[in-house]
Parts: sequence; structure tokens; C-alpha cells
Amino acid sequence: MKVVVIDDEAEIGEILAYLIKKEGLECQSFVSPFEAADAILGSNPGFIICDFKMPGFNGLELFNKVKSHISCPFLILTGEPSTDPEELKAQGIQDVLFKPRDLKRVTQLARNHLLPN
Repeated sequence: MKVVVIDDEAEIGEILAYLIKKEGLECQSFVSPFEAADAILGSNPGFIICDFKMPGFNGLELFNKVKSHISCPFLILTGEPSTDPEELKAQGIQDVLFKPRDLKRVTQLARNHLLPN
């Protein structure tokens, strides 16, 4: 199983992919939510990390598009301090993390979910 990272800021996606791969996990990174949706629907990811605010559609809209096809955690990563985590969780998002302070936590969560103890 792999981790899928979606962030329209290529640098953030590359940093997360690097940190995740450093943990020994497979990772695929996307800057386009449209390409990510196609990849998610065509595979069986083990963990999804998605930026909230992106051109085209946001992370919640992407989640709603793929949620009936996945059984893995879907996390939102945002730089918007006004984002309400509880509102997103009520709609099915596993967790909401904030840039840049929670970037390392992303890798810990992926590792804990995908690697056996």
C-alpha cells in the first residue's frame, strides 16, 4: 500500500514525499487534484494526505469524489488558520493538520497506520 500526497504547491508535496519515503513507505505525489482523483480511483492507497485549498477543487471536494472507493485515512493539510477541523471531521475527514507545524506529524501518522508495530 502507498501514501498519496496531493498539494498544489509542488515543494510541499516533494518535502512530504521525501519524508515519507525516508520512513520506508511508498509514496506518490500529485500537484493536480484531478490527476490524483484518477490515480486514487485506479488504485488502493493506504493513506491519503491532501491540501485543503487547491485550484480546481479543494481537499474536501476531492474526498467526496473518492470516499466511496477508499477505505484508508484521508487527512487534510492546510495553511489556512481559519479552517475548522471539527467541521471537516464531521464530514468524514480523518484528521486536519496545519502547515508548516504538523509536517512531521504527517509522516508519523502514515508510518503508524501502514507499518506493523
